[in-house]
Amino acid sequence: MFPGGVATKFFAIGADKVKKLYVGSTQVWALVTFVASGLVKSGSFATSSGNAWSRLTGWTGSTGGTIIESDGIRVPEGLVVNYSVSVTFGADTGPSTTQGARLMNGIAIVNDTETSWTGYGNSSMTKSGTLTGTGELVTVEARASSSGSRGTVIAAGTSLTLTPVT
Repeated sequence: MFPGGVATKFFAIGADKVKKLYVGSTQVWALVTFVASGLVKSGSFATSSGNAWSRLTGWTGSTGGTIIESDGIRVPEGLVVNYSVSVTFGADTGPSTTQGARLMNGIAIVNDTETSWTGYGNSSMTKSGTLTGTGELVTVEARASSSGSRGTVIAAGTSLTLTPVT
């Protein structure tokens, strides 16, 4: 951010983008790069009963550029990315369970991603759209009204993908 609130995404000398800008020996600007990033769920995750939202843990990077930080991906402030998020709960018989999932950008719920449904399990939520990075972590949260496999997020079908909008 420059004085007066003017932001810039890049500087160029001719056709070459500048990666860092210095005034004397002080770096005053750096090109922020973000490559397509993705997470796939590794193993299952038992939500706490009582419908409390919990951050999903236990992810593996699905693309070469993914840097997992505290079970999420940090998106630079102001960067617009396309997202695709899917959360799948395990199957079980018995009374139906209220289940839910949402995508978080720091402490804010992303757009229209908070979804809840009632069922016997083996159900999922998939959402896609765009979000603007806040410099905070983008994470996935889930909840369920009962424990057991109906309250367990399973690896199959649970993922998050973030791709920069060019």
